[in-house]
Amino acid sequence: MDDVAPDPIPIDTAAIAEWSAVLDGLQAHLDEPGDALRYWAPPANLGRLPAALVDRARALVAAQAAAVDELIALRADVAAEMATLQPIRKHASAVYLDVVA
Repeated sequence: MDDVAPDPIPIDTAAIAEWSAVLDGLQAHLDEPGDALRYWAPPANLGRLPAALVDRARALVAAQAAAVDELIALRADVAAEMATLQPIRKHASAVYLDVVA
């Protein structure tokens, strides 16, 4: 029996290019949100994430999680500010009646 090492897993350059484009788009959306409230779904038949891009994808997921945390904090700040703008007396009535005008 020969002592032959198995062939290394071939690098799928097409998959790397396709996934790089997807990650580029997600990064661009994170950098410049624009239409921040739109649903994102991965392209059909994208396939598995190539091992060469795992670290980049993990960094992008971490950056997205940080952005979500920041939005949650901002939403809480706005809610607190809005609460201070609510009228103190909700059932206010007129104290005097102008009969001259």
